[in-house]
Amino acid sequence: MGEKIEKGSKGIYIPGNKSAVPKLSLLLGKDSFFCVHIDAHQRLTFYRTARKSSFKQSVIEWLEESIRLSELLKESKLEVWVGLIQPHYTFVPVPLYQEEHRDLYAQRAFYLPLRDATWTDSITTRDYIKVLYEADRELYKMLYQFLPEVSCTHFLTPLLRRFYEQFGDHNKTLCLANVRGGYLTLAVFVDGKLIFANLFEWQKDEDIYYYLALMVNQLELEPNKLVMHLSGEWTPDSDRHKWVRRKFKQWKWTHVQNHIFSASVKKHELQAFQLYDLVSPFL
Repeated sequence: MGEKIEKGSKGIYIPGNKSAVPKLSLLLGKDSFFCVHIDAHQRLTFYRTARKSSFKQSVIEWLEESIRLSELLKESKLEVWVGLIQPHYTFVPVPLYQEEHRDLYAQRAFYLPLRDATWTDSITTRDYIKVLYEADRELYKMLYQFLPEVSCTHFLTPLLRRFYEQFGDHNKTLCLANVRGGYLTLAVFVDGKLIFANLFEWQKDEDIYYYLALMVNQLELEPNKLVMHLSGEWTPDSDRHKWVRRKFKQWKWTHVQNHIFSASVKKHELQAFQLYDLVSPFL
């Protein structure tokens, strides 16, 4: 049986609060790395992305080389979050969840023998659910060895939690479309209830268009009534953004309600919605 990880978001942005603790947010894909650091004044100090083939074995060394991890860890009360972009996951409603059957739920959902262990997070929505996912025990041990206070979750956990807290009570049909690396996350809420969530791998923009159309057809949604919220690696006036604007008349950028953070992001020639998934654990 796998160990259990069930930690909530530690930090919160308070506009104008000069005593906020610094934060380090990491996303780890199977061969990808995404990282932001936010100082005690809530300003973005750096944003890093890269790809690496032998990622698991050298993740800490590479973090040290890329972002000077040991220097950051000297900061007092540094909050560190690591999110796993892991395509093997499933949801279980809390009323139906039994801890002793945790691995069994995962095996039936993945249709694969578990290579390591099943881990769990919780997402508080109107339908309180568990996120079960396959995780690499050795990677966790390595992270906790160097980052004892780290909070590890599935990539989706804080993203869906934050999106629901921000928009979930709206009496509308909402879709979160987040692009990060080679993954497209689609999540649909209807009247505050999560009715669909999936993590798709893509290689070209046409794949994104296909998955969006597939979602609409499978759920029998009306594109004109669907409110699209875009986050992650969408670029204004890019071809993929123009396609979304043509197909969905109601669309918005996800926003981070923090003027200090947003102002510092612009200095890095970014926009806050492009980092929404990376900062969602601290919102």
